Amino acid sequence: MNINELLPQVPIFSTLEPEEVSYLRPFIEKKVFRTGDTVFDEGDPGDGVYVVAIGAVKAVKQIDAKHTQTLAGFLEKDFFGELSLLDGRPRSARIVATRDSVLLKISVEKFQEFMQQAPFSALKIISQIACHLALRLRETNRRLAELENYRLLHSSDPGADL
Repeated sequence: MNINELLPQVPIFSTLEPEEVSYLRPFIEKKVFRTGDTVFDEGDPGDGVYVVAIGAVKAVKQIDAKHTQTLAGFLEKDFFGELSLLDGRPRSARIVATRDSVLLKISVEKFQEFMQQAPFSALKIISQIACHLALRLRETNRRLAELENYRLLHSSDPGADL
């Protein structure tokens, strides 16, 4: 696995020049997980962004004491946990390896160091994160509208709140 070749294929790093990718490399930590391992739990401190280099993981939300909901799956070249670079809030879901996986992590602290040393490159990454979050918000709004439409079509009281 050549990290310098992988990172430009990851959306949040796609605008970096080759020399910027090389400069970012020392700020990245490689982590290995076996199938079924938990990468982090819902409620854990947001400590960095992850990229799937090899393998696959899924995001799982605890609905109640007995039920969970899979929110998303992440495959090679996908990233997750990017909100922690922006707000440092606790994790909103548990991430579990669905295959043996190698993940690349940039911790909040390392990203802050990178921002101080290469602010223009860090701005490129943050800009890509913002674009990704905007796309995700639009998709969430679309799904919410579909659910509301379904509720209105199948509800005996169309004026009732969700």
